[in-house]
Amino acid sequence: MPSDHLYPDGFVESLLGLLGEKGVRQGEAVLALDPGAHPQNLRARLMARPSSAAEVARVLELCREARVGVVPQGGRTGLAGGAVTREGQLIVSLDRMNHIQRIDPPARTAVVEAGVTLQRLQEALRPHGLVPGIDLGARGSATIGGMVSTNAGGIDAFRYGTMRERVLGLEVALADGRLLEQLSRVRKDNAGLALRQLFIGAEGTLGIVTRVALALVPDPGAQQALLILTDGLGAAVRVLRAVEATPRLALAAAELMSGNHFTVTARALGLAQLAATAPAAFAVLLVVSGADGQSSLEALLAEASERGELIDGPVLANAPQIARTGPSIASGPAASGTMCPCRSMRSPAISRRSASASAGTIPASISMWSVTSPTATST
Repeated sequence: MPSDHLYPDGFVESLLGLLGEKGVRQGEAVLALDPGAHPQNLRARLMARPSSAAEVARVLELCREARVGVVPQGGRTGLAGGAVTREGQLIVSLDRMNHIQRIDPPARTAVVEAGVTLQRLQEALRPHGLVPGIDLGARGSATIGGMVSTNAGGIDAFRYGTMRERVLGLEVALADGRLLEQLSRVRKDNAGLALRQLFIGAEGTLGIVTRVALALVPDPGAQQALLILTDGLGAAVRVLRAVEATPRLALAAAELMSGNHFTVTARALGLAQLAATAPAAFAVLLVVSGADGQSSLEALLAEASERGELIDGPVLANAPQIARTGPSIASGPAASGTMCPCRSMRSPAISRRSASASAGTIPASISMWSVTSPTATST
């Protein structure tokens, strides 16, 4: 149980009255959960689990009256500390608000509650030949509400933009207990102020997102995912631009990693084959699609190799498969997901390395960033 002195008299009882036993977790029941990316995410030890937007609004109104701080949480996959809590605060988890309310294939839109995970939405859209236009390594636990609140980017941002470009409308519970509903599903909506934009990326500071209307895109179909090693930034950029200029290829995603970043992550994942590759200045993760993608990629990379811009040729981006089959180009409808083992483990890997290293031994260039395409589209 949370310490009684941490909350105003009657606060926990009022919370239980609003949400019932199923809607409140306390003490050890909170600490038994996975804290996610930061060990202090569950320090508050008191969690509200509303099942509707109206309940979220009533919880916020109760907290405002009792002067209790609120920390909204989704899948707790964020790396910036936005879900960190302290004693005396209330965690508001939207895990019970996990319904996909509407999928409209002709309009290419969907309306979902904030607790729906990205992976669940992807699976629901697959039979309709659609995708959300955003993908993350943490797709199995990252929630749509959390992704909106952090303006998540992910591996598809290169082509489709960040979460801000995917959101058509929002429903938000405000701190005073009111509900703001701007759930327009119209792409060309120029009526009045786009208040939804204030809440995208606001980390829950202005209100808690409860429902989201999303713009969808057609499933690109078969894709090829690969990782290449280059001897410099210039060579990496030239390979990316060559892919963009190839008529039969569509560049869906691209990321650059510094060579030391790549090595640290591969070692942390236990991928001996990747960790033992020749030293490279930069590693490049690519996802492409196209009717003749495999042969076009092979020809393009052969030319880059002849120019001396590649080190050891292309390497499969699917880490587990490397151990079984050796380096190659990954392909198939789920190829974009093969980037994620190397990509999503970078923060834990760097954290472990930092904890055991002396100051100054982690190069500043270890960070990863998205490449901006001049042909990137938004909707």
